[in-house]
Amino acid sequence: MSRFQVTTLVLAPPPVVFDASLSVELHTSSMRGSREQAVAGVTPPESSPWAIR
Repeated sequence: MSRFQVTTLVLAPPPVVFDASLSVELHTSSMRGSREQAVAGVTPPESSPWAIR
């Protein structure tokens, strides 16, 4: 079985990182090049479906 792991060091307090992880706007702006967009359910902590071109 293959496994892929990425570790990222974030120099911010856990509550700030957690809040950022729920931000649809932040995710969308960080992935602008892939033109992803939320297609429904954009209110965390619910799941948000995404469409990628």
